[in-house]
Amino acid sequence: MEKQEYINLAKNQLKGDAFKFAEGAINAFYELSGKTLKNDKYKVGDFVTLKKNTYMHGFGYKLEILDNIAQNGLISQDYEIAPEPQKVTYAVSLWHIKRNIKLKEYIINYSGMSVEYDNDLIMVPYKQFDNFIEKVRKDGYWSLRAESSMETRFMPSLAKDSNKLQLALILNGRDKECKQLNYYNLLNEEVPLDTVLNFMKIKNPKFAEMFKKNRQNYEDKRIAYLMFGLPVNTIEGVLVGRKYEKNKKILNHIKQVLPNSYICNLDGKVIVE
Repeated sequence: MEKQEYINLAKNQLKGDAFKFAEGAINAFYELSGKTLKNDKYKVGDFVTLKKNTYMHGFGYKLEILDNIAQNGLISQDYEIAPEPQKVTYAVSLWHIKRNIKLKEYIINYSGMSVEYDNDLIMVPYKQFDNFIEKVRKDGYWSLRAESSMETRFMPSLAKDSNKLQLALILNGRDKECKQLNYYNLLNEEVPLDTVLNFMKIKNPKFAEMFKKNRQNYEDKRIAYLMFGLPVNTIEGVLVGRKYEKNKKILNHIKQVLPNSYICNLDGKVIVE
């Protein structure tokens, strides 16, 4: 679709201020797509550093999805097909890096467990759960519940060697040229809450009330929801899972469709520059 087609679709689906914000996001997307960004470059063997306001997005394993993103950018699928029952519509879900961190360390952290511990949420890194239990066993805690992290459910990880979780994008959201696009984040407190709720479908009343009181609740601190999407020139790199790392044909395909992006593995190391 062309820019005006996206705007027309947004006008049909989103009302009032919600449409105005969606239109602003679409305009910011196309304006940014014509800019030259200072994307990080690496050599084979280098360890990747994720700088503050970098984004990541996992999208499974299908190369046709990668091809579409490489051609058109990362755009909410709700502009292509009718939205499914989900929390966020007409926006892309991203993992938002809030501080400088080595990709290797980031992967170890999110490949661990998300532990709700006496109403606090703690990320226990990969292979560190026993150490965590040893540390808190004398605290007399009342309840403790552990589950896989949200990132592990959508991105390549050390904890889940799934055929269906093999690809993720590393995107530049920190360049000064990205400032306008970053404004159109549903978790941005400057965006009116009534407008945000037009993009959200929150079925759980408890979560809805919590979201209204504090958008940056503990489940969303690691996330950004950018209205519409991000253009191709924000894509710095591609993270691959263990299975795709060993497949030269797939690596060659990724490099062919994204020639300006590096490819890195779950060790946080660049394998194709």
